[in-house]
Amino acid sequence: MDILQFLRDLWSCITAALTLDTTALSTLLLASNARLLALCVALLAGVSKLAGDSIALFVNRVSPRRFVLALLGGAVTFALELLLWATSIWVIATLLFPFDKTLTAMWVLVAVASAPWVFGFLVFVPTFGALIRWVLRIWSWLIVLVLLRDASGLSLAASFVAATVGWLALRALGILFARRSGAFHARLWKRLTGVQAELTFEEQAQALAKRLRT
Repeated sequence: MDILQFLRDLWSCITAALTLDTTALSTLLLASNARLLALCVALLAGVSKLAGDSIALFVNRVSPRRFVLALLGGAVTFALELLLWATSIWVIATLLFPFDKTLTAMWVLVAVASAPWVFGFLVFVPTFGALIRWVLRIWSWLIVLVLLRDASGLSLAASFVAATVGWLALRALGILFARRSGAFHARLWKRLTGVQAELTFEEQAQALAKRLRT
């Protein structure tokens, strides 16, 4: 595989997603390496997202090796979350509309749509972090909506229903299994970083401010 060409394709895929250039995306997603491109977009987005959320890694002075492990773990976890979102969209679209895309194709679409999260590190910005997080979520959802419409033949209304209900179903599952998923996340976080479970953004910010004062 030509590494330089792959990196150029990856850059093109990210920029096309960010600018909603569905013509360029359609060409890239028909390529033989489309799945690998989508996976790399998701992993990069996951690393950036965790980096923005991980003041705790600096507060606790995590070693470089554990820091890298935490970022990689966050990237894989994020990719799995995208798979769950893709599955929920695929189920909704298959049940309610004439939809013939495979689950794999749906995951590729959702993974590419995670491109805005390459800016996930910006949620670290004081005061505006929460706003940036919501902008990235809406941006990603909008890409899913447009790709669903253009790549699957669904109408805009049907795409809206599938993308939105799929996202809400994922959130509902997260609330339903919050205790179990929280416990699993805490164990995984401690194993990767060697410190206690990840704090919330507000708790991390307070901890960092306290350390800087002392």
